[in-house]
Amino acid sequence: MIIAASCCCGPNEKGDRCRGGSNITDADGRLLAELWDEEGVILADVDPPQALALRAGNPTWQRITAEKVWAGSSCRRSKSKRG
Repeated sequence: MIIAASCCCGPNEKGDRCRGGSNITDADGRLLAELWDEEGVILADVDPPQALALRAGNPTWQRITAEKVWAGSSCRRSKSKRG
């Protein structure tokens, strides 16, 4: 799985300092790019076919579908609570 995670940097709504820590991780777990303690944009080249090949070789990932991930998402639950 290729992961791109973004995090806030600077003071949050309570005034606490957020360090950021945005990153892009390749399908094999290698950290490709990260950014701490400043605002910015990170870029990295990823290999989607590699992610699919690793997924095909892992029985756990073979059972996980986008529908199952979305069904368990807190975003989906919070939307359904609003009516």
